[in-house]
Amino acid sequence: MLREFRLRAGMTQEELAEGSGVSARTISLLETGRREAPRLASARLLAEALSLPVEERGALFAATRGEVTGLLPTQQTGERSTGAEAAVQVGSHGFLPYDVPDFVGREVELNRLRHLASLSASTVIAVLDGMAGIGKSALAVHAGHALTALYPDGQFYCDLRGFSQGHQPLEPGEALEALLRMVNVPSWQIPSTVDERAALWRASVAGQRVLVVLDNVSDTDQVRPLLPGTAGSLVVVTSRRRLPALAGAIPLSLDVLPPGDALRLFTRVAGRDRLRDEEASAAEIVKLCGFLPMAVRIAAVRLANRPSWTTGHLADRLRNDDRRLGELAVAGMPGVATTFTLSYRLLDQHQLRLFRLLGRHGGEVFDPDAAATLAGLTPVRAEELLEALVDNHLLLQPAPGRYTFHELLRDQARSLTED
Repeated sequence: MLREFRLRAGMTQEELAEGSGVSARTISLLETGRREAPRLASARLLAEALSLPVEERGALFAATRGEVTGLLPTQQTGERSTGAEAAVQVGSHGFLPYDVPDFVGREVELNRLRHLASLSASTVIAVLDGMAGIGKSALAVHAGHALTALYPDGQFYCDLRGFSQGHQPLEPGEALEALLRMVNVPSWQIPSTVDERAALWRASVAGQRVLVVLDNVSDTDQVRPLLPGTAGSLVVVTSRRRLPALAGAIPLSLDVLPPGDALRLFTRVAGRDRLRDEEASAAEIVKLCGFLPMAVRIAAVRLANRPSWTTGHLADRLRNDDRRLGELAVAGMPGVATTFTLSYRLLDQHQLRLFRLLGRHGGEVFDPDAAATLAGLTPVRAEELLEALVDNHLLLQPAPGRYTFHELLRDQARSLTED
């Protein structure tokens, strides 16, 4: 801990000795573990010379008394750790949610994340973005469990509630407090400002190989203070928005599942015995769900909990455009329509108005001229709004200057227009 504080202050051992009155030899012995703790009076002199803030002074004094704190010392190569040092290592801190047993597909994305995990020269930030219900969180957690062995010093998870029903997005300071508690920083040592909390979080995982999943992010400002600063760590961010302003981040935009994987997911959740030789109807169901993982899962759950239903009956219910979204809901789970509604949280009134009006467009694909005519805008302004909807994953862009809806989002826009 002393070494971390000294290096951060940009001081040599000799300079710290001169400023504190504690001998350079004593400082060297403390930093290499050959002397376990200084006298409390010496710790006070060192803290004064380093100009430590109140929280870090308290941590240094606690370590002097042999108490475990959440501030982590950097291990010296070739040095044997003391028991106190081992007690404050991040290692064995596993905070990932459970991995759903029926996860399917995403091999391309998983291989990409495995490759990124092999790049140990820096902190790697991967952003999984995509429309609501496309499986970003499930992929992030599944990948986290698959990569656990590469990050033995800790696996951390924080839901930032960017798009959560009944919650406002988590403030960075609140998220940092949660992360600091995961590394056993006592509440009295957690600073009051975001900058100080961010600095303490980075110091707490310095020199460690950690995996951090920051789920359900609303924007770049929310996630930037939470990034660790040490090389060899992987941060996986999920968001319904593209985050181009997050410096150094590698975007992985998720598409819907291929038909085969969507059918496999439906079969695993509903149970193979429920298909009753009706695979054609099951294939139609996943197509009517737009191959969207959340919609496929809800449809399968409904079938599994209705013993008298057949896949043909469920397909009949989903064929009706006006009731499809209503069918894709089940008690105790957010429905597809509700989940889509949360995507509007960060839209401005102009973007939302155009989204609603596009529900009236008769064609499958449209361009800025068509959108401009529909909304009474100039083509330039219409294109700006269309691009914003693409960034928020409320529209698809099959080609430059061409836009379309996911099938279920078209139903949602049409419903909003009618309302």
